[in-house]
Amino acid sequence: MDINKRLTELIAISGQLADVLERENAALTHYDRGSLHALLDEKTRLGRAYESRMETLGGDAAALAEADPDLGQHLREIGAQVRDLIARNARLLKIAIEANRRVVDLIAEAVKASAPGPGVYSVRGRTAAAASGRGAPKSPPVSYDRSL
Repeated sequence: MDINKRLTELIAISGQLADVLERENAALTHYDRGSLHALLDEKTRLGRAYESRMETLGGDAAALAEADPDLGQHLREIGAQVRDLIARNARLLKIAIEANRRVVDLIAEAVKASAPGPGVYSVRGRTAAAASGRGAPKSPPVSYDRSL
């Protein structure tokens, strides 16, 4: 395949990848979880295509020397744009993961705090939760025999 045609194809894939990364970054910024799954599939597909095209170009240094300089310059420019978008995407994903982890931790703590403690029976044979509408104390009273 002609080197200029391969560069043009790689430029097109890079442009599509940049577009997907921009949309995913916007979705992450605005917490639009609905569109993230479809964008992830598209980003994965384009990322693999980009990687395979770059591998084939990297091994053909002699052909790259014969390529149109304008195409090479355009590819470098869009490559820099894709690198910046990938770096921003990684930061936003890291932030989203950390925020989700904190939410899960808060939910777990709330569930622990709202879980009823051990039932303690009152003089009438009812548990403290049934008698007062509140949960049992966190540490039930303990008695021991002093006759030892």
